[in-house]
Amino acid sequence: MKKRNVLPPVKKALQQAIYEQTLSYASAASVKSKFLKFQDYLEEKGRSGNLDNITKEDVLDYSRTLEGYSTSYKHGLLSAVNVVLTHLTYGAWVPVTGVKDCGFERRKFVRTEKPLETYDTDINNLFHALINERHKRATIVAHACLLFGLRLKEAVLLDYQQSLKDFTDNKSIQVKFGTKGGRPRTIKVEPDQLVIDTLIRGAEIQADHYSIIPEDQTWIQFCRSEIYRYREHLKKIGIKSYKDLRAIYACRKYYLETDSAPPIYGGRATKNIDLSARKCVFRRT
Repeated sequence: MKKRNVLPPVKKALQQAIYEQTLSYASAASVKSKFLKFQDYLEEKGRSGNLDNITKEDVLDYSRTLEGYSTSYKHGLLSAVNVVLTHLTYGAWVPVTGVKDCGFERRKFVRTEKPLETYDTDINNLFHALINERHKRATIVAHACLLFGLRLKEAVLLDYQQSLKDFTDNKSIQVKFGTKGGRPRTIKVEPDQLVIDTLIRGAEIQADHYSIIPEDQTWIQFCRSEIYRYREHLKKIGIKSYKDLRAIYACRKYYLETDSAPPIYGGRATKNIDLSARKCVFRRT
């Protein structure tokens, strides 16, 4: 079967975005795969290969064809169109919003399932339980999710060499790749031996490469050969996914800020304290 690809102007625009570091390789790949659905829509409308003069009305009409998909998937498909058109028009495109313009439901980000039985888990014990000598790179990724509250892509694409320098100089790390919307952020990091060990090991494995992905592998090859396989180890120690490690981080920070259990564990901090803690966790993650 012939591999489908995005139109040449789209491919060129995304490659330029990667070069300018406004998109990571992983983010660009995700956008490309989702944008193909918009290309299918244009083809059905008899506009195959033509991205000139795309209007807001075109995108709104496209959004109406997405009925039946999950809320999250619809938002993702629309986001891909906005990202591509923004880069094609050098920033002139005005993004079409999912909720206000298209009438999509809001995505629900409130966690309803506890990542662990207790919120005050011994992080040192959990840190060591995550170690798997067969999957050393995935272990570092898991540790970064747990200690810094990173998303999976962020932890994989983190520059551990630079992060070690930033931590040494400023007690913070810069997260630039794999972030939502491609927006970089700074995370303040508390001095801790587990943090130091993670950054040192990550920097050693990364060596002169841009991330801990092996130089002879692509993003998807690395995920298939190590990241996905490591999930079995996570399950063995009672953790369902990498996302749960980020949730453990958030719950722990909430507890440290409020001295109260996180809401998902039945905590009832006052409104002001709760809001302050949520803002603190949000700034960190």
